[in-house]
This record gives sequence, structure tokens and C-alpha cells, in this order.
Amino acid sequence: MSQFSLKQQRLNQGVEYLKNKQLQQAIAVSRSLNHDYPDCANSWYFTNQVALASGNLNVALTSLDKACALNNNPNWQLQLAKLALQGQQYAKAKKLVQQLSSQTLSANQDNQLALLLSQLDSPKLAIQHYQSAINKDASNHQHYYSLGAVQRHQGDLVDAERSLTKAIELNPRDVDAHCLRVDLRKQTKQGNYIEQLHSLVDQSLSAKDTVQVQFALAKSYEDLQQYEHAFKHLDKGCQLRRKHLNYDINQDTKIIDSIKETFDANWLQQHGSTPVDNNSLAPVFIIGMPRVGSTMVDQLLAMSQQIQPLGELNHFSSVLSQLTRQLKKPINSAQQFVRCASEVDFAQLGQRYSQSVQQQFSEKLVDKRMFSDKLPLNYLYVGLIKAAIPNAKFIHVQRDPMDTCYAVYKTLFQQVYPFSYEQTELAQYYVAYRQLMQHWQQLCGDSIYQLQYEDLVADPQQQGKALYQFLQLQWHDNYANIENSSTHVTTASASQVRQSIHNKSVNKWRHYQQQLQPMQNILQQADLLDSE
Repeated sequence: MSQFSLKQQRLNQGVEYLKNKQLQQAIAVSRSLNHDYPDCANSWYFTNQVALASGNLNVALTSLDKACALNNNPNWQLQLAKLALQGQQYAKAKKLVQQLSSQTLSANQDNQLALLLSQLDSPKLAIQHYQSAINKDASNHQHYYSLGAVQRHQGDLVDAERSLTKAIELNPRDVDAHCLRVDLRKQTKQGNYIEQLHSLVDQSLSAKDTVQVQFALAKSYEDLQQYEHAFKHLDKGCQLRRKHLNYDINQDTKIIDSIKETFDANWLQQHGSTPVDNNSLAPVFIIGMPRVGSTMVDQLLAMSQQIQPLGELNHFSSVLSQLTRQLKKPINSAQQFVRCASEVDFAQLGQRYSQSVQQQFSEKLVDKRMFSDKLPLNYLYVGLIKAAIPNAKFIHVQRDPMDTCYAVYKTLFQQVYPFSYEQTELAQYYVAYRQLMQHWQQLCGDSIYQLQYEDLVADPQQQGKALYQFLQLQWHDNYANIENSSTHVTTASASQVRQSIHNKSVNKWRHYQQQLQPMQNILQQADLLDSE
């Protein structure tokens, strides 16, 4: 038997082990292949697959890197760029996508590259590659959907609607395209997609697709001011979504209680001596509940040339998790994680957070004094952030509690905020959030700017000026015209934020006062609602 045949036979055996989830045997085969055939690209690629199945990202990266060095395979390079991004190796991911951009790719490869470019905050290049994919395969509805999604993030809402409509023409059952198209603009009597959405409901859809369509119908009917129809579909969507979630509100409230108990005044006094790194940019964290106007605030900050908005980053929690795991202590519950998190090296935490942000956004941060991180859930970490990054500032955006909870309730989130689909759970979470923010206010109040949504939309000039003063930035009256901003927005507010600042969403919950009684009762019991 030839060396090639023997090598292939061993490789086939390893693939069979991997297919049958016999990981130890697959690992043994991969090691022997790499030892005997160090110049075999397929062996290193097999090692990559074994490492991924074993959850070893570092080995997966290094082995695929070796495979790509031996074989210039675009599919492997795309996978390597994706893994580099997952491992927060941003410079490596950027170099790979730059190399791929100059190669001749298939339509599917162009689509994958465009997604990576979008994730690396290069939307214009992403659009070019989606359009290249369409030129090569104009019958694929997914290319048009992906193009429409990035155009929406860029604020090109007319082009986005055109792309999504084309996706639906090619695949009338493309539920994602139907629902995203509804979100692009306010639906009117003369221009809406209600009939098409109802025709989708009549078909045999998956639970996930049914939920999406129900939320899209709720949004459409609310735009048309048909509030009973709107809430009927919203209620159906929320009930079905909640049915398929494994979630316990008590776990979240216990975690918040544990945060308050662990990170108290004594803890902050012991850990509040981290020196300020004068070489790093000052981060501004926009925190609070989702759907309270944080994207609007971020756009307001983006009008200045001195601060760079970076969207919703998970960098702080990611670095915190890494450092906590390195303590090598048993973590079998979220409460244990909270306690272990209090013991990490906070100077190192701050440095690694700043480094990870700088690595990913180095080009954008040139000549900037500050950057903003608008992930709402960073409110959980205010005390930890302050200990790790002493020059960090916080903008706590608040909105009327009922308007906040209703806005969250009517939004279909992808992977986050599982508390948002049942009224009592949502209200209970809101109460816990307010209690934690009161705790942080007592400990770190000088660094937290309280911004009320209703005040901002009523007088953007005065409120914007006061906010800029807190950040020690210069205010200009034209900054209130946030509709002129060209910032890339990837959150649920991507369509709405292209409008000028308005007060049309104030007191919107009152259209459903009777239906939202369970939510209102809990907020009243917590003394969070103004007396009427």
C-alpha cells in the first residue's frame, strides 16, 4: 500500500471516529497524522475539526492556520477568519479578509466574506461583496436578504426595502425578509404588508417563524393605530416565544442580589485604587434597560469628532469571564461566578478591555478622546468597570417605567433578554434592575449621568448641551440633528434612529393600559410609577 493510500486510510478512520463522536480516538489519529505528515494540509484541517468538536479554540486556530499555509483554500481561509474573530484576534481576522477580498471567489464565498466584513465594522466593503455574490448568483434570495440587512444598518432604508422585496420575490416564504421589511418604516394604509404576513401565518411555519410574523403583524397594526389587533398578535407572539424558552426569572433576580451583596462600599474602597492609564481612551458606557433611547443618545455623541461610537460591545464581560476562569476556582452557579469575579486583577481587567477595543477598532479610534460602548447590560458591571477603568463614565438612560417595559415587551430579540416575553417576569426584572442602579448610584454616583428620555426628546438642545458638559466636550446646536449622522447602527433601533428626535413614543403604552395591567400592578407595588 502506498504512503498516500495509508495516509488517506488513517485520515478516513479519523473522520469516522469524529462522526461517531469518539473524540479520544479522533485526537489520537490527528496527533499521529501531524507527526508523520507535517506537510499534509488535510491532516491539519482534520485536527482543526477535532479541536472544534472538543471546544479547544486555540488548537482549532493554530491547526487551521497551518492548513491554510499549506493550501490556499478560500473556504478554509474564511473559516480561519471566523475563528480569529471569535477568538478576538482582530488584526489576524482583518488581514485574512483583506487577502480574501483580492481573490476570485464563488457567490457563496462572497456572501461569507461580506458577513465577516460587516462583523468587522466594514459595511461598505460588505455591501460590495454582497453585490458581487448577487452578480454571480442572482437567483439566491439569501444574498438579497443579507444585502438588505447591511443597507438597513447603514441607513439606506429605500435600498434595503428594494433588496428585501427582491428576496421575497425569489422566496415568498423568506420570513426573515418579510419581517425585516416591515421594520424599515412606518406602515400606512396605502403602503403595508399585512396581507402578505397573514398569508404566511396560514402556512405551516415553524414556531420561530410564527413568532416573527406575529411580532411583524403587531408592529404593522400599531403603525395603523389598530391597537386591539396589534396587541392580539403581540400577545400570541410573546406566549409562543416564552413557551420555547427555558428561563427562570428568580435566577436573574438572585444574580442581581448577589452583585449588590458582593460589590458593596467596602469592596469598592479596597479595589478603587487602580491607576488611570493616560495612554488609553476614556470609555463612555451608555447603560440601562434596552429600548430606552440609548441608540439615540449614542447618535447624539457621534455628532462630535472627539468621541467614537462603537455600538454594543461584549468586550468587558468577555475579558471578565476569561480572568475569572483563570482563577481556577469552582464555578457551578452564576452566584459563584459573581463572587469569583470580585477577586480578579482589576488593573489587568481594565488593560485587557482597552487593548481588545483598540485592536478591533484601531482605525476608527485615531485622533479620538473617547469612545462609547452602548451595551445596556453593562449596567450589571458598573462598580467593576469603575474599579478596572477609573476614568470611565456612565450615561444611565431612563424612560417612563411603563413605556420602557412595553417597548421591551413588543421587541423580538434574537438571543438576549429572555425575561421580555411575559409581563410579570419583565416587570420583576425591571424592579431588580432599578434596585441595582440605585445601589451603583450610591457607590459611583459622581461618574453616572442620569438622562431622562422624555426630557431629551422635549428639549434636545438643552439636554444635549448638559450631557456634553458632563463629558467635557464642546456642544454645537446642530448636533441635535442626529438624522444627519452616518453612523453604522446594528441594534433593534437601526431604522428608527434615522429619524429626527421626536416625542411620538412617549406614553405609547397607554394605548394598551387594560392589557398591560399585570405589568403595571408589579411596578405600582414597587412604588416605581408616578401617582396619576
